[in-house]
Amino acid sequence: MAVTCSPKGLRVPKALLLANVGTPDAPEVAAVRKYLREFLSDPAIIQAPGPVRWMLVNLLLAPFRARPSARKYQQIWLPGGAPLLVHGRNFSVALQAELGADWVVALALRYGEPSFRNALAALVAGGQISDFVLAPLFPQAAPATSGSAAQHFFQTLEKLGWSGPARVLPSFPTAAGFIEPLAAIAALGARDFQPDHWLFSFHGLPEAQQNNPGCHYREECLATATALASQLNLAAGVWSVSFQSRLGPVKWLGPYTAQILHELPARGVRRLAVVAPSFVADCLETLEELAIRGRKTFLAAGGVDFRCVPCLNARPAWVKGFAGIVRAAAGLFPNMLRNPTRQPIALARPT
Repeated sequence: MAVTCSPKGLRVPKALLLANVGTPDAPEVAAVRKYLREFLSDPAIIQAPGPVRWMLVNLLLAPFRARPSARKYQQIWLPGGAPLLVHGRNFSVALQAELGADWVVALALRYGEPSFRNALAALVAGGQISDFVLAPLFPQAAPATSGSAAQHFFQTLEKLGWSGPARVLPSFPTAAGFIEPLAAIAALGARDFQPDHWLFSFHGLPEAQQNNPGCHYREECLATATALASQLNLAAGVWSVSFQSRLGPVKWLGPYTAQILHELPARGVRRLAVVAPSFVADCLETLEELAIRGRKTFLAAGGVDFRCVPCLNARPAWVKGFAGIVRAAAGLFPNMLRNPTRQPIALARPT
């Protein structure tokens, strides 16, 4: 039996599903291996024929990457669990309080728990909902992040029998509600540091995906970096952009963060501040790849001091800023139902 939206005239909340990538259940080899298998089996992550992808994931990548990845997670694990999940839960609770009774907020991970299926099933079973809205927590949209989350969102709702409105919030690379609180954290972190240079390190993307029609990931990253530099009043030449977290032998967007960290001291940079604007919550990529390994790389190359700016996590200014982003997009929903085309506003369910 299909599950429909509530009758007209009744004031019922919208369901807002906050989506992030994911994390293993524990910093242990078996849990990490399970997570890697789910994550890397997504065709949006490894674009290869199914049998080839299965062999790569199950015979090579997951078995051989699980142990070193588990050691990395062990360095950053919090008493309450993975940082991404701890911060995500805190953000979800704070955002629910900020948005009030018009919304029901839930958190889901594309890979791992809480899963899309479990989170959406609980919302469907919990009572009347007027709309389902997916909020990918990725400031810049890419096929492997926002694209995969949106596809999984619509597929899961269909399997659950939902026939009412379902939409996806757009990316927000230059939204004031994102840029202003991030710049404030960066400025506060640099107040007693005075860096020679600022590096904005974004999550990488294979060039083949960047070249897909409709993908504007690199452009959105550069727009974010430019907006941040403007908000921080940075002069040209004291900031730059790089891309991190490469996977596999294919060519990814560059310049690569690890290479830039090695080269900057030779260019005269002694004190470096790093911001990771692709991530709204601290995770393995920020806490281990940048703050631990990145620091070692920079100092070993001759740098003197290194500071990795924390992510937004659940800071009050970010909660208020994102609530504003949600409310602004929600005001455009009726138009989007009549015109579900790609616009810099909310996307409706594909028809």
